Amino acid sequence: TTKSFYLDVFGAMLTKTQNLSEDKFGQLESVILDGLESRQIMIFPIGGTDLPNIVATGWNGDLKPASCLGSVVCVTDTVYAVSSNVGINKANSSVDQKMLVDISLSASTVETSLSIVFKNKAQGNTWPLGNYKNYLRFYIPKDSKIKRVVVNDKALGPENIRTTLTEEFMEVGILVNIPAGQQTPVGINFSRDLPEAGRFGYSLSLPNQPGLESGTPGVTVRYPPIWLAQTAKPAAVAAAGLLRYNGDISKPFKVSVDFLKHD
Repeated sequence: TTKSFYLDVFGAMLTKTQNLSEDKFGQLESVILDGLESRQIMIFPIGGTDLPNIVATGWNGDLKPASCLGSVVCVTDTVYAVSSNVGINKANSSVDQKMLVDISLSASTVETSLSIVFKNKAQGNTWPLGNYKNYLRFYIPKDSKIKRVVVNDKALGPENIRTTLTEEFMEVGILVNIPAGQQTPVGINFSRDLPEAGRFGYSLSLPNQPGLESGTPGVTVRYPPIWLAQTAKPAAVAAAGLLRYNGDISKPFKVSVDFLKHD
């Protein structure tokens, strides 16, 4: 069974570590910790075992809303894109993706646009590659107002969009086909209300999908130039009304900004 397979693998790993030198063991600890922090390694309980400390660190892979630190009034965005190969091939192994996130804040709303360009590098439909049938899910804040979902620059109708509310998120699912040797742009645009408070914190979280290790998501935050903005995370580009960041698709990306509105 799958459970016994995992136990056998874990047992073999433990046996192997018994003969490691102190230096090698330290290197192994660093690799494991980096994998846990980057969500490339996860720890799951077996048989109903409770692991509260693991849950608190997020090492169990749970998807949680973003949070603000130190801000009394806080607006959070968590945007998570999950790809699933629903075809009978292994085309996803030859697919690259480029992600861009654009955040635009005004006096009363924040509008979020997420765009992903999928590029299928397969040459022809020879097994195990070929067309990539991707059931793509976006997890966005539960109170989001979806403005549009697009594939190949064409807005999808409600009949092609599956929307489900979870305990903490809105799940938006669509089916996307990326033909071999071609690329397909996909996007979602949604908005949320901003608080009336003159000062507030905004936090964006982009959890990474485990298994994806190449790509640099770009994040742009736009706001009225007369506002004051303060962020602890250095921006690649900073100008009046604009902050731009470069992320890493192989690990979670977060950015928090404190804003002071001016009329």
